[in-house]
Amino acid sequence: MKKNDLVATFYPGIDKDKKPGILLLSGSDGGMPGANAIPETFIQFLVENGYAVLALAYFGVEGLPANLENIPLEYFETAIHWLRSQPQVNSQIGLIGQSRGAELALLLGATFRHLIQTIVASAPCDMICGGFPHPNRPAWTFRNRPIAPFLHGLSNSDPNLTEAEDLRIATEREEIPYHANTAEDPYVIADLFLARKKMPEAQIPVENIKCPILLLSGDQDAIWPSRLFCESIANRSSASEHINYPNAGHGILASFNGPIYHPMGGFWCKLGGTPEGNQTANNQSWTDIRNFLRKSLHSFD
Repeated sequence: MKKNDLVATFYPGIDKDKKPGILLLSGSDGGMPGANAIPETFIQFLVENGYAVLALAYFGVEGLPANLENIPLEYFETAIHWLRSQPQVNSQIGLIGQSRGAELALLLGATFRHLIQTIVASAPCDMICGGFPHPNRPAWTFRNRPIAPFLHGLSNSDPNLTEAEDLRIATEREEIPYHANTAEDPYVIADLFLARKKMPEAQIPVENIKCPILLLSGDQDAIWPSRLFCESIANRSSASEHINYPNAGHGILASFNGPIYHPMGGFWCKLGGTPEGNQTANNQSWTDIRNFLRKSLHSFD
């Protein structure tokens, strides 16, 4: 559908009863949840468990920005109001985000505190990151201003620097371990995030979030160190619960093992984890999310 300038797919649920609404947010792969790293089967799982789901695209499809750059938070505010206005949806709204979508979900929770009743952040970052594939450009705006400061690229401050160039330069300078950027030897992008300058002022203000938060991380995440990020978030948010999955990588909501070629980034990257660990995390995370939503949405006051 495309209504109110939203590009999304709405799954109203399997009955006519009013139910909580879920806004689903994908990561740096862009596009529509259900047609990218968040599988359609996960959406159906949510619907079967009693939720109305709005799978929202915010870049990388026709009618939206090509890249994850200068995305207005008001776009998501409009989506929340639209979802809440549907006859199948009651007053409770939850956010579920994966990777950059998890960063976004936390940022939305801190910005629109009274509109959101629960958040699931799968493999989040604890900081506001730069754009993608250009890390020195702002990813998000609010009230027509870039949300800054944000985590920049490692190599330089050139706004045209791409993530692929940042990885290449950092390996050439031996600032991160060398990888050949091939299917046989993909980048471990977590090394780049660990090397980038830490900016406490760029931390997502999760202490301002009013609702319960479920944080999910893989112990061997090779995209970014999500376990460390989740621990940082949990230390600043008393409303959060953190589940870390041993031997799991970045995907969690889908059992990806990698390596993969990132079409928007233009590089080969490792997702991390073992096949067994990823499959276990995938299976267990759906159960953990279901249990958390039942507790945090249906009983939220």
